[in-house]
Amino acid sequence: MARKRNLSARTFRRGINLWPPFLFAGIKVLGVSDDYRRAKVRLRLGRLNRNYVGTHFGGSISR
Repeated sequence: MARKRNLSARTFRRGINLWPPFLFAGIKVLGVSDDYRRAKVRLRLGRLNRNYVGTHFGGSISR
């Protein structure tokens, strides 16, 4: 029988920041609420998430 683990919001935030799609798109999770209902993220314009006209790539900012 599998044992259920409780993952703290802080540990989740640290792990999700290392997830390759977020890491290479330049997305950084700054905080996650204890009930996992809200997250604060930052997406800075960089070389890996810029499109040909110099703005954010739409795939990086989709919900």
